[in-house]
Amino acid sequence: MNAFDAILEAVMSTLARSPRVTEQILDEDIDVAGMPEDVTECVTVQLGDSDPERAGILRAPIDWTSQIVVSCYARVDSRGAGGPGRASRQLQAKVYARLMEDITLGGLVHEVLPPALSSDSDQADTRIGSCVGIYPVRHRTAAGTLEI
Repeated sequence: MNAFDAILEAVMSTLARSPRVTEQILDEDIDVAGMPEDVTECVTVQLGDSDPERAGILRAPIDWTSQIVVSCYARVDSRGAGGPGRASRQLQAKVYARLMEDITLGGLVHEVLPPALSSDSDQADTRIGSCVGIYPVRHRTAAGTLEI
């Protein structure tokens, strides 16, 4: 398996560990606009940009910084469960806390860094709000391959 798919799988497994960060939808590809009305929240995990370090030794392993994009969606986002603030931001806070429990994802990566966060309270002209976290992940691949 290539390093990028392995990282996505590790993040998904971390978020799915009991207790799951959401009891509803947690997946890589989610059609948020088509989300059934009875689904109140979902989390999607995707690979963003991946940049190799430019300085290196020929035929040496490559160090990368990859962006893991974790989008948290909540229907009727005006008030989160269990306190003030938007439900999508509360969901992102659970994701953040879970990922910071083991910033190496079980030794798979060097580290998961704190995310850049952005919010949108009117996702796709619906009553679905979102909070997106872009988590930089530092990791390494073998020379001449995208494998770990």
